[in-house]
Amino acid sequence: MAQNETQVYLQFETDKYTLTKNHQLQLDNLFTSHPASLIESITVTGHTDWAGSNRYNQQLSQKRAAAVNAYLNNRWKISASQSFFGEEKPLADNARSAGRSRNRRVEITLRLKPVIKSTETVVEEKASRDVKDTLYTSPNGAQVYIAGDCLPDGLTVNDIEIKVTEALTPTQMRATGTTTRDANGNCLISGGMIYLSVTNKKTGKPIEKLCDTGLIVRIPAPSPDPSMNFYLSDDKGRGWKTTDKGKMNIEKVNGKSYYSFSGIGSIGGSIGFNPDKLPPVAAAPVIAMANFMEKTIYKNWKAGYVKTKGLKSRTAYVSGDSSVLDANYVTKKIITADNCGCIPENQQVISVYGSRVVNGKVQYYVYNNYRGELKERRFFGLFGRRRAVIRRKDWIVVNSMREVQDILAKAPGSAKPK
Repeated sequence: MAQNETQVYLQFETDKYTLTKNHQLQLDNLFTSHPASLIESITVTGHTDWAGSNRYNQQLSQKRAAAVNAYLNNRWKISASQSFFGEEKPLADNARSAGRSRNRRVEITLRLKPVIKSTETVVEEKASRDVKDTLYTSPNGAQVYIAGDCLPDGLTVNDIEIKVTEALTPTQMRATGTTTRDANGNCLISGGMIYLSVTNKKTGKPIEKLCDTGLIVRIPAPSPDPSMNFYLSDDKGRGWKTTDKGKMNIEKVNGKSYYSFSGIGSIGGSIGFNPDKLPPVAAAPVIAMANFMEKTIYKNWKAGYVKTKGLKSRTAYVSGDSSVLDANYVTKKIITADNCGCIPENQQVISVYGSRVVNGKVQYYVYNNYRGELKERRFFGLFGRRRAVIRRKDWIVVNSMREVQDILAKAPGSAKPK
């Protein structure tokens, strides 16, 4: 049976090799969640960016690896195999500042002792009842580790309820109402996000704080991107902000790669985690959708046309392969979304829904398809702005919000108007 591996990266500033408090916290989190009894071997490998001579970088990478090894010896009484490669094995493009930052690193690789499958099942069942720690794995693979000794006084892991809302793909983001705008409204490129809440079962109240070493969150990363940064949100997955608290690493567990978040103790009852990066170019373009549902026309023998009330509670998104932006201007006829330049036009998906009362019953109207499937029209004469028009025949009509979410969670265009 192949051995399991866990890998963590420590990032360093230019020319630095001493460990910071964040480095120490990362190492403490790693060995708290992986007891020495389960580890077969540990490898520490130092690296640099390409600044400086080859000889200097070899020496600097050796110092970085030695600093990590010394901390493991002093703090955890652990001895690791040590190597160093200078600038020879970059993770990212050294021509870019973000790439050089990722390359200034030490890799810590844990080889875990092989465990037969039946034993793994027993261990997992025991962990769910353990008063010390718990590991929650969500349906799509996100993981939340909470140390029992980091809970408020008097509580064990059996006294808490963990709820994880996953939005790992654009379809899940649309269906859960999460977006990839930062706090300034800029477009972000996301590696997936989860929204975590922890509740006290005894009182029903949210748990506001854990100790900083007591929470580890992992988001699946099938194709991990070293240029991603750590973003947090306390607003239901909106208004993402970078943070200097805690740390994000690319970690490999049981052969699978994850974005791993640690060092965040204050969760305020609920919090969002998101590996993100800004697009390489300014995201300035604006998409405008003309919503003509408000002018649904009925033939009438007395009056040729009758205007009806428009959709209520309209919600709209523009999304791509790695970004979902909410519309920031909505009127009865026009829906616009700013800063969409990060989404290539051939990837842009328009998702709009709203409700109206017909014959005393609430009906929901949904559009979820590629922008290229919409007709475009130029408003206000020859020099007016071109807008994508959602026509009456484009809407899908359903009877519940649950059906709306099901349509948004499907591939664009897979649900057709009847």
